[in-house]
Amino acid sequence: MYLIKQIEIKGLWGSRDLSFDLAADVNFLVGKNGSGKTAVMRIIAHTLAGNGEALRGEPFQEISINLLSETRDLEILKAHRKISDSDGQPSVKFTYRNVVQEPQILRYLLSNQRESSPLREALSEDLKVTWLNIDRDSSSNSTDMATSARKIDATLNNVRRRMTSHFARLKSLADAEIESFIRFVFANMIPDIETPSKARDIEISEESVLEIYRTFRIDEEDSKRKLHKYFQKINSLKEVFIQGKPTSKPTTEDVMAISSLLPLASVLATWHSTSERKREILQWQDKFVEIINRYFSPKRLEISPTNEPEFHLDDGRVLPPTELSSGEKQIFIILGEALLQEQTRSIYLADEPELSLHVEWQEQLVDAIRGLNRSAQILFATHSPDIIGKHRENVFDMAKTKQ
Repeated sequence: MYLIKQIEIKGLWGSRDLSFDLAADVNFLVGKNGSGKTAVMRIIAHTLAGNGEALRGEPFQEISINLLSETRDLEILKAHRKISDSDGQPSVKFTYRNVVQEPQILRYLLSNQRESSPLREALSEDLKVTWLNIDRDSSSNSTDMATSARKIDATLNNVRRRMTSHFARLKSLADAEIESFIRFVFANMIPDIETPSKARDIEISEESVLEIYRTFRIDEEDSKRKLHKYFQKINSLKEVFIQGKPTSKPTTEDVMAISSLLPLASVLATWHSTSERKREILQWQDKFVEIINRYFSPKRLEISPTNEPEFHLDDGRVLPPTELSSGEKQIFIILGEALLQEQTRSIYLADEPELSLHVEWQEQLVDAIRGLNRSAQILFATHSPDIIGKHRENVFDMAKTKQ
């Protein structure tokens, strides 16, 4: 996947030309209110999406985005906006790789929303873009506030649905590992009698067996009692069978007990590798839960049996994400999008992500996103020095990016 190397915008608001080079990790666009940050972010996002209809209403003449991949040559994505001499309407022409999308094709696509295009296909193959345009309505009007809340909840529900599907897929992969382990257990109930000497190296503990029992929800108290009795028997037989120091003639029960060690050792070794693969599958889900719970304490995020994210309170209540506070919803959306990038090379764009966030949360935000996807290239427009924090190397001031 490609990341952004350089962005050039000509004719912003009709007269300004901007140019800035981006780092592969963290970048910020700053400036006073009215400096054009939001317009620049929209222009970049719509260009990366190949959204000519949205670009028609933006205040620019041309944008050129240089894209760089780890394994492929530099590519340049361009969008040129012009006003028609005949009807005074704006139109947008795209060029990317060997694809040229003329305004006539754009109009056809708008009337045939299900149709794809060579441009869209090329961009979807080369780019993974997250564009987070946080609701900016600061009106005190109750109707406007209700509309704003509905927009945020719509975004939240979109993230929640995608997250639930993601968790369901991970659970399916983890369950497949458990099923494979169960098949192994039944396929290896009879020990390999050709290699009995392996028993000399067996290190088996009651706790390691109990771990398996807990996973399959087998009664722990009863299991402990049986295991304690079993291991007492095994330990008393070690001198006879493993250390080669017989003190008495073994009984049939002794032989059966000691012969169970080899298949048990094999089961435990397989369980260990199964557990490692399962932890690997679920590691980013677990990381997301860990990070969210650092923010939301004393609320606790848990994944329900139906793979839904839900929040548990100390009094026993369970809240869906839509019942969180505005700041909690915001952080859930921002970090949820980072999780859903699935550790791939992604471009993460957001306009003023600090809205509704406590200063302490702002300070932690970039590191939390990077904790979920270190391959993401972040470009945030912000007023907050707390979000920028230690990441000051690539800050672009709108007042200083003139050519």
